[in-house]
Amino acid sequence: PTRDSSDLHKATSVLQSVARRLQPAYGEDISCLGPAPALVARVKGEYRFHMLIKGREPRRLHGFVAELARGYGEKFTSTSTRLVIEMDPVNIL
Repeated sequence: PTRDSSDLHKATSVLQSVARRLQPAYGEDISCLGPAPALVARVKGEYRFHMLIKGREPRRLHGFVAELARGYGEKFTSTSTRLVIEMDPVNIL
């Protein structure tokens, strides 16, 4: 989540580029949907988006998510934006 709409666009762009860079190493084992605005895109003044990452093997999926978070953190250091990773969410609303 972020309060700054310019940070939101930059964060989604960075997340997309890191995911695209990592995708070839994982091939068809991993598929990424998004990032896209969350169903409720703004809560308490914060913009939100989500990204769904699916994989067949939990270990490879966890590795991809860890690399994605690390790559995101290296390229995007805004203090007004947080990256929240939820493994096996109960729902995606």
